Amino acid sequence: MSLLARFSARQLPRCGRLHVVTIRHFAEGKGDGNADRGEPAAAVPNTPSPFQLTPEFLKQEHASELARRIPQNQRGYTPQTLLTAFGRGCETKLPDVETLSWEELFRLNNQKLNKLGLGVQERKYLLWCLEKFRQGEDPKKFAHDPPPKKTQRGWGPPVRKKPGPKPGPSKS
Repeated sequence: MSLLARFSARQLPRCGRLHVVTIRHFAEGKGDGNADRGEPAAAVPNTPSPFQLTPEFLKQEHASELARRIPQNQRGYTPQTLLTAFGRGCETKLPDVETLSWEELFRLNNQKLNKLGLGVQERKYLLWCLEKFRQGEDPKKFAHDPPPKKTQRGWGPPVRKKPGPKPGPSKS
């Protein structure tokens, strides 16, 4: 029984023309349906095989990626001065900033900052600043103060000040 005979219109009611052509292509013994379009039939040669993805290999890759992501300190910053340049009191929120090394500063992640007791907005801002510094930007250009407190509450009308005495001559 041929491959086309196995697939009837009832079995593949929503089958488009592309699928039928591919089925015919295989049925005629022409091999891979993409071969005639110039696409390779085999896997990409630079893709690592599943046997290379051992836990040791992944740890080495992760360590080498982290080492590549630590920027060179060519601008004369120390961890203390860099956190001060970021603003928002970042240097006071991390414990032992004086003993913090350059590598330890750039290996901080969300989980480590959470264990140190930083809030969500503080963590986001600090990680954002570290990433901007990794990309080569100057902290003086991207560091900014927190947004001001909102003066409007919810969807209702804006908060109004209590009306005081009207200026002008008093009625006595």
